[in-house]
Amino acid sequence: MFVGLLIRSPMSPSRLTVLALLLALPGAAPQSARAGAASESYFWKHIRIGGGGFVTGIVFHPGVTNLIYCKTDTGGAYRWNEAGSVWEPLLDWFSGAMGVEGLAVDPADGDMLYLSVGEGYGAADRSVVLVSTNRGLTFATYTLPFRVGANDEGRSNGPRMVVDPNYPSLLFYAAHSGLFKSADRGQTWMPVTSFPVTTTTNGVGPNFVQFVQESGSSGTPTPVVFVGVSQAGSNLYRSVDGGTTWSAVSTRAAGGSMMPHRAAQDGLGYMYITFCDAPGPSGVNTGAVLKLNLTSLEARVVTPPTGQGGFAGVSVSREEPYEVAVSTMDRWYPHDVIYLSANGGLTWRDTTTGAKIDDSSEPWAAWHSSDPGPGSWTGDCEIDPFDRDRLMYITGGGIYGTRNLRASSGRVYQTMSTGIEEMGAGSLLSPSSGPLLYTFFWDIGSFALYDLDVSPPDTNYFDPVGCSNTSGDCADAAPWILARLGCCLTNYGAYSTNYGKTWTAFGSCPPAAATNCAGAMAVSANGTCFMWTPWHDDQYASADHGVTWTKSLGGTTNHQGYPAVADRGVDSTFYIYDASNGRFLVSRNGGRSFSVNNSSLLRWGRPPATVFGRAGDIWIPSGNGLCHSTNFGADWTGILPGDDVTAIGFGKAAPGAGYPAIYITAQLAGDGAHDVYRSNDCGISWTRINDDQHRWGIISELCGDPRTYGTVYLGCRCYGNLCGIPVTNTLAWGIFWSGFGPERAGAGSNATIRGP
Repeated sequence: MFVGLLIRSPMSPSRLTVLALLLALPGAAPQSARAGAASESYFWKHIRIGGGGFVTGIVFHPGVTNLIYCKTDTGGAYRWNEAGSVWEPLLDWFSGAMGVEGLAVDPADGDMLYLSVGEGYGAADRSVVLVSTNRGLTFATYTLPFRVGANDEGRSNGPRMVVDPNYPSLLFYAAHSGLFKSADRGQTWMPVTSFPVTTTTNGVGPNFVQFVQESGSSGTPTPVVFVGVSQAGSNLYRSVDGGTTWSAVSTRAAGGSMMPHRAAQDGLGYMYITFCDAPGPSGVNTGAVLKLNLTSLEARVVTPPTGQGGFAGVSVSREEPYEVAVSTMDRWYPHDVIYLSANGGLTWRDTTTGAKIDDSSEPWAAWHSSDPGPGSWTGDCEIDPFDRDRLMYITGGGIYGTRNLRASSGRVYQTMSTGIEEMGAGSLLSPSSGPLLYTFFWDIGSFALYDLDVSPPDTNYFDPVGCSNTSGDCADAAPWILARLGCCLTNYGAYSTNYGKTWTAFGSCPPAAATNCAGAMAVSANGTCFMWTPWHDDQYASADHGVTWTKSLGGTTNHQGYPAVADRGVDSTFYIYDASNGRFLVSRNGGRSFSVNNSSLLRWGRPPATVFGRAGDIWIPSGNGLCHSTNFGADWTGILPGDDVTAIGFGKAAPGAGYPAIYITAQLAGDGAHDVYRSNDCGISWTRINDDQHRWGIISELCGDPRTYGTVYLGCRCYGNLCGIPVTNTLAWGIFWSGFGPERAGAGSNATIRGP
């Protein structure tokens, strides 16, 4: 049995915590040695989907051809590779929430790059600025004295962080809590106390900075600076003395309910400002565009044809400063539009209606954009400073672009998200046959992946597409049977009996599912029984593939514990880990009823995982190591006491090993970061398989490959999915990806078979 010493923590008198005294009793597996002493070289690569989340800004460097960056709300930042037409991730090394709010370049130095990172979700989420002197190859990290909210409302407003073009060591930052500046290239920051606004009712605060380069000269701070504020009324301020004093600039011409979104200058003494009646990206109903004379401060309305929604992105051609592009925001009817003016805003033409939308590089995105629509949440658009026919714009699902912006006909907008992976994984499953991987994503839907190198075709995109899927599971012994939950599914769930090629909607759903369309799904080992745990509710069982659901007897009430999970070795058996009360429950009748199999487990562990093909074999990761049971949860052994283990998964056993390979993400090295480890001997010894340059923000899902030893799949929080393959395997098979060798034969009719 498992023995843990429970005492009251003096730091939290009302909560029982587990100390690092996990004892293996006679007959139990021995505790493992401390991990981290060994390491193994792995090859890591993003699993190819493309896009899938909100890209919140694009920056073309004004002085270097094809040097382009983009930032996302939760999935890091990227640099464009022109030769490969692919975005290269810059923050694979980062550990923690990796949304990027501010992205700034030095106009005078193509090597300098600044990123502000943080999503504002509590003390564990750092707000930092990352400073690179080599275009993002390496970064120095500095703590910020203000909160960064990369995933907040208004996240496509900007630019928030800007380098003074005349005095590059000086940066201004329009933060949620006021205006800040750095005089030492981002290392330290101080509030600009003279700025009159430190907060706004919508929480967005000041939202863009514009230095007027022509007002100064190189080598001294630029005197004229404009700062926008996300509020109606007084929402634009100017300083003529480098930020010492400020005065309000009237924007009444835009309308009394409007607030600025973005701004761009033409170099001829004018600045274009877009306005919406909300910060976006949702809830925008109307908007306007102003053209401001930077000397007289006269504001003239140059709004393109109006419709439902506001105006967000704005860009001026550096080759021809009378050419201006503006994007709409939340124009759902009929679709968002990229407008282009050739005469400084006097007249506009729609460049998207009638244009061809080419989604061939990311086929899944066809649902997200349709001819003639360009996508949604088009919060930024940018004209290439070296090619006025090239424009890129952002959406809630990635980046689109055109290379014939000014064409009178035949214009093509293409998906340009290759390399960007920003899907939030609800579940990852590597089945024993069929596709290499099932992926269940929030926001965009789910896929069966047969080739991890290409964005999956529509035939492997689960119908209905574009549906936020909260969970999915497949039968271990019959992996062609799978079930998933999704907000746009009939009765919020469906099942498939042919590897996801076709789906049948559930006949009903638990009452709680109808109120929040969410929860977790578990499928029994042979696929005869399903279990559904709606968020904050009890558990429900179905023996008829979702036609009817019955509330489980003896389960946890109002979801006190984690969702039910299926045993992978014997059918009709499910488990519930009641983490709040230290109990482990088992059902052997398809989830109709549960009984307590152990009532002295540690509290506050993490969701349990079961081992494929092995009846009664269960693991629980926790902040105090691992707990392992081989008898359906009756007795437990402690492993890695004192270490923080956040996720666990299982793959094919190593050659000659008698137990599947175990993969975990854990904080074992003592540097505060969570790394990836593998054990080939049931937890006795561990090998680190990532390195300091590959940490990928926050790893939320993990599963091994049951058909290929050494291959592991990681699902990162809103940063896409990755596949890891031992370098030794890669060299042995002589391929770029993984050990897709003879073991893959018979993997399914659509599988990609690659020999040695």
